[in-house]
Amino acid sequence: MINENAQIERDHDILTSEIDLDLGLLNIETGYYYTLDDIGKDIWDLIESKISVESVVKSLLSEYDTDYDTCKNDVIELFESLEEHSLVKIWR
Repeated sequence: MINENAQIERDHDILTSEIDLDLGLLNIETGYYYTLDDIGKDIWDLIESKISVESVVKSLLSEYDTDYDTCKNDVIELFESLEEHSLVKIWR
């Protein structure tokens, strides 16, 4: 389980491609392809270097009209999915 204190960083071996407002991610080792929407793309930009989940959430709250718990839960859900497909590194 990921919590607010976990540190996350994208895997820099992942290939990316912008498609309109979306961002495609390709894990070349597994062949898995994942698409992020515009908010997901903003999150991907935030995790270029190691950052806490809480810092990501706070950054998004300054940009988007949502509450803390909803944002935190959505971010954690995304990170769990990205981790499942070896697209990010997480330190708990």
